[in-house]
Amino acid sequence: LADAATRVEGGAGDFWTKHRLWEQAVLAEDMEITVRDPETSGGFRKYTTYRIVTAPLGTIVRRRFSDFLWLR
Repeated sequence: LADAATRVEGGAGDFWTKHRLWEQAVLAEDMEITVRDPETSGGFRKYTTYRIVTAPLGTIVRRRFSDFLWLR
């Protein structure tokens, strides 16, 4: 049982080491965020969402304008 716990802890430590290295590599690159393609949805209470694309990660999500109010 002690050997199994050591293997699990070692595996988790290895994961976090790899994660930190990946994180450092990503943060070393310039990040580009593009906001485009507004889409209006909803019935009585209409709202607009925007397509957000990040590079170099390539993440694509849709967010409402209200998600960006804090950037003012």
